[in-house]
Amino acid sequence: MPLYRYKAVNGAGDVVEGTMDAPTQSAAVRQLNSTGLVPIRADEARSSLWSRPISLNFGRRRGPSLVQLAMFTRELAMLLDAGLPLDRALQATLDLGSRQSGWRVDRAIERVRGGATLAHALTAVEGFPEFYVGMIEAGEASGNLPAVLNNLTDYLESMARLRESLTSALIYPALVAVTCLGSLAIFVGFVLPQFEGILREAGVAVPLGVSILLGSTQFVGNWWWLLLILAAALWLLWRRQIKQPETRRAVHRLILHLPLIGELVRKTIASRFTRTLGLLLQNGVTLSAALTIARATLANLVMRDAIDGVALSVREGKGFAEPLARSGALPELAAQLIKVGEETSRLAEILTKVADIYDWEMRRSLDRLLAFLVPGLTIAMGVIVAAVVSSILTAMFSIYDIAM
Repeated sequence: MPLYRYKAVNGAGDVVEGTMDAPTQSAAVRQLNSTGLVPIRADEARSSLWSRPISLNFGRRRGPSLVQLAMFTRELAMLLDAGLPLDRALQATLDLGSRQSGWRVDRAIERVRGGATLAHALTAVEGFPEFYVGMIEAGEASGNLPAVLNNLTDYLESMARLRESLTSALIYPALVAVTCLGSLAIFVGFVLPQFEGILREAGVAVPLGVSILLGSTQFVGNWWWLLLILAAALWLLWRRQIKQPETRRAVHRLILHLPLIGELVRKTIASRFTRTLGLLLQNGVTLSAALTIARATLANLVMRDAIDGVALSVREGKGFAEPLARSGALPELAAQLIKVGEETSRLAEILTKVADIYDWEMRRSLDRLLAFLVPGLTIAMGVIVAAVVSSILTAMFSIYDIAM
């Protein structure tokens, strides 16, 4: 009998992992459900998928993009609404575009035809985040899968728009930074050496600032290979060190306290977390389980630690809003609105409204950051060039003093 590894959420909202013997994957899923667990995945022990946990980090994905995932979800919802059986609806989405993208939806189709639920069939396809699988599980349990898929589509499209707006907003300052650095490199590498020759021929001392820049240029030209080796060694050391939880936690804490950037990161986290949590609650997932799943969407370890404390309080029956406010995981306004939602039994609705508020706040913070960044880069470039030019002009004027 095959051995299956599983990952599930128990009634207290904790993620549990283990192994079990079962004749098929669907039997393993039924066995988990019979024990009161909400399965997230159940795969044969020999499967390499188990060693590659699915996350919401689409920046390092091999699976679909946010846009592809939203399109797949929308198409599947429409086909199910039209009355197609699940396996035929999945096959249709494959024919509509997933095949061309190299996305192996066919693995999910095979599992569905073998008797597996959609949620557990999707674990055979790389790229589906845990919250997505949890939402599908809730939709199938409630018998309202098309509506859940439509909600998921709206969520994924909002996340895609958010990412696109961030990327588009950062293109201009990136171009300004590259232009400034390129101009400075040309100035130091080609213009300054010409003035150095003129000054030395005239017997005038080269200004200290110019000498430092020229010396740096010559050093890079002579020892570029050594600098590349050092850069590669430092990068490998950093990659190794950042894998340590304490190092990552320290870096994430530093990011949260950076001027302007920290505020932007906090508002982005607040928007993503509250929208995910609200979506899960709207579709029948319990608060304890929803917190566990929504926590997985947070890349910042400091925020994850704070949500862990809140989830523990919820499991102990101490409520949600008060522990959330004490944790400092979300801005004060969000905590106060969530408290109102909990008191009026409209928590899911309020969480969605909080997400909308912080979407707008995040964009405003981004505009503020860009308004500071672009002029700051331009001014810094101008100050450097002005300092070097003034040193050269002072030295050039001294030539006339010597001639007189």
